[in-house]
Amino acid sequence: MITTVTLNPAIDKTITTSRLLPGQVNRGDSVKNIAGGKGINVSLMLQTLGKPSCVLGYLAGPTGRLLEPLMADTGCSCHWFWLQSGQTRINTKINTSPETAFNASGPVLAQADIDALCAFLRGLTPDDQLVISGNLQKSPQGAFSALLSAAREAGVSAVVDTSGAALREALAFRPLLIKPNGEELCELFGEQAQTPDAFFALAQRAQALGARNVLV
Repeated sequence: MITTVTLNPAIDKTITTSRLLPGQVNRGDSVKNIAGGKGINVSLMLQTLGKPSCVLGYLAGPTGRLLEPLMADTGCSCHWFWLQSGQTRINTKINTSPETAFNASGPVLAQADIDALCAFLRGLTPDDQLVISGNLQKSPQGAFSALLSAAREAGVSAVVDTSGAALREALAFRPLLIKPNGEELCELFGEQAQTPDAFFALAQRAQALGARNVLV
């Protein structure tokens, strides 16, 4: 079974409009709410390809109650960890050309919330595949390492899609695959790259630090 972890799920509210006028009242032609988050997106694509997966993630508050049925409608298997406070974030996408997006921050995670997810990950088997996506922006120090440590205890190789300090932490656990974009890869090393050769060189450095495979 493929298990995807979305560390900061969201409701993506997409408003389609023919024009966007800053500083004025704008009217949307249509509004659509969908479940969002990197791991959720992976599971939705797997569902489209006919490959079952299990979605793990944190939900909170009334907006979490709205996201739960959105995922149920997709047919994906889900296991949610409910937080005691805060709310699942709502991102707003203004669908014009070009698109304008407002991404909100997520709820605060306590150590008990991290421990609950770690306990679940320890129950996986080496036959499972794990995809961990997103950032733990509001969480105890070392939370991302704790999740990867739990996966390692279960003998599960992890695909990691994150950035910044979390990506740096992940490299020590020799993830099966990391997939930073060009900007995130440059941020990892504090350098700039413009050409394919330059990005390739940075990807090789990420391998030297522990990543078994790098997709940029």
